[in-house]
Amino acid sequence: MIMLGGLALLIGAGTYAAAWIAFAIVGRDPASNAFLAINLLVIVGSIGIAAGLLGLHALQARQVGAIGTAATAMLFVGFLLAGVARQSVEAFTLPLMERVPPAADLLVSVAGPLLFIGMVTLGIVTMRAGVFPAWTGAALVIAALAGAVAAFVPVPAPLHFAISAAGAIILAFLGLLVVRASLP
Repeated sequence: MIMLGGLALLIGAGTYAAAWIAFAIVGRDPASNAFLAINLLVIVGSIGIAAGLLGLHALQARQVGAIGTAATAMLFVGFLLAGVARQSVEAFTLPLMERVPPAADLLVSVAGPLLFIGMVTLGIVTMRAGVFPAWTGAALVIAALAGAVAAFVPVPAPLHFAISAAGAIILAFLGLLVVRASLP
């Protein structure tokens, strides 16, 4: 079970990162042929990350305790709201309506804090747990802080997308560590 979670996190986060790198390269133009395909990669990657977080948590649950459980739950819900629900709305409405319905932005206003608090908290408890190298937890905290800055400070779109990809790459690496730890 833990190994499957690690694989889901590795593949899901890798897919998520690849999607945001693709957006950084080709742009996020709803009229482009790649727009729907890349959004679908974000959605599939988000589902993989959400599922994979369960394996990550299972491996260090005893060491991270209730705070780690809460952080994992926040990330789980955050990825489902932002990466699946909001991205689905954007993928299918933006090319037709030329804007995302305001109700979809409500998803981001809920998911954003969940993702930020969840990532920072998971990073801190991961550093303290000692199951994975401490730098992986620190990298999660740095990725969350960079994402928060990019959300409130105008940065070029490719940089914003690269920050999303960087956080996912860290999660993919943690997925790889979960797989390695679960091997006999």
